Amino acid sequence: LGNAYLCLGERLGGTEATESLHASVAAFQNALKVQAKEILPQDWAATQTNLGNASESIGERLSGTGGPDSLRAAITAFQNALQVYTKESLPQGWAMSQHNLGRAYRGLGERVGGTEGAQSLRTAVNASQNALQVYTKESFPQAWAATQDNLGTAYQGLGERLSGTEGVDSLRAAVTAYQNALQVRTKELLPQDWAATQDNLGTAYRGLGERVAGTEGVDSLRAAVTAYENALQVRTKETLPQDWAGTQNHLGNSYARLGERLGSIDGARRLRAAVTAYQNALQVQTKEFLPQA
Repeated sequence: LGNAYLCLGERLGGTEATESLHASVAAFQNALKVQAKEILPQDWAATQTNLGNASESIGERLSGTGGPDSLRAAITAFQNALQVYTKESLPQGWAMSQHNLGRAYRGLGERVGGTEGAQSLRTAVNASQNALQVYTKESFPQAWAATQDNLGTAYQGLGERLSGTEGVDSLRAAVTAYQNALQVRTKELLPQDWAATQDNLGTAYRGLGERVAGTEGVDSLRAAVTAYENALQVRTKETLPQDWAGTQNHLGNSYARLGERLGSIDGARRLRAAVTAYQNALQVQTKEFLPQA
C-alpha cells in the first residue's frame, strides 16, 4: 500500500500528490510497527528506505517549515536503514542508503540557512563520497553517474554559501563531479539526464566565473555558455518548454556576466546575446503563467 501511494504521489501534481505521499508515509509507519528490526532486519531496513523516499518527496513539495521537517524525517529514516545496511555485510544496500542520505541532506542544505544549511551540504558531500566507494564507474555506471551528479550539486550549494578559497574550491569540485557524470550520461544514451547535468555544469561554471578574476573567470563563463547551449540541444521549446526557458534564463545570465568582463565589441556582442536569451525565456515565462519567474 505504501509503495502504491508513493508511486501515485510521484506521478501526480498538486494536492492529490501530497495527500498520496502522506498516505504512503502512514502506511510505511504502520508496517514498521510489525517489522521489528530484531526479527526482520532487512525488511525493516527496506521499509525505512521507502519511508525516507516518501518523506523526501513530501519535503521537496512543501514550502515553509513543513518541507525541511519532512527532509529531516527522511534523513532519520535513511540513517535507520544504515543500521542494517552496513558496508561489510550489504555493500550495495549501504551505498544506496548513503546516496539517499546525501540527496536528502543536499535538499535540506538548499532549504535552510546558517550553520545547519552549510553543515547539511558538507554531510551530503561526505555521504555521496561514501557511496562512491561501492558505486564505481566500472561496476555500477549509472549509479556512479547519479551519485556524481548529486555530489556536484552538494558542492555547488556549498560553494555558493562559502566565501574565500573554500567556496571557490567547492565550485571547482562541483565542475569535476558534473564532468564525471557526463562520462556516463551521454546525449545518445541518456539525453535528458545529459541535458540536466549540462545545465548543472553550466551553473557551476557560472558561479566559478563570477567568483574568480582574470583568465580563469572569463574561461569559466565561456564554459558555462557552452554547457547551457549543449543542454538546449535536448531542452527544446516544443518538447520541454519550462526546462528550455530555465536554461535560456541561465544562458542569459552567463552571457551578461561575460559581457561585463569583456571590453568593447566582444563584450557588447555577449550582452546582445544575453538580451536574446532573456527574450527567449519570456516566451514561456509569461506574467500570466509564471509571474515570479
